[in-house]
Amino acid sequence: MEDRINKLEKEGKEYSLAFGSREVTLSDLVKLIDIYCMERKKSK
Repeated sequence: MEDRINKLEKEGKEYSLAFGSREVTLSDLVKLIDIYCMERKKSK
């Protein structure tokens, strides 16, 4: 379990680097996933 949390934290840091210096929260990731799903539906 500890390993999973560490992995998520590491991935979160990588995401925040991709988005610039501001912290990326879980809700940001949820929004991104929602947008991604909506785009996928539109393209079909």
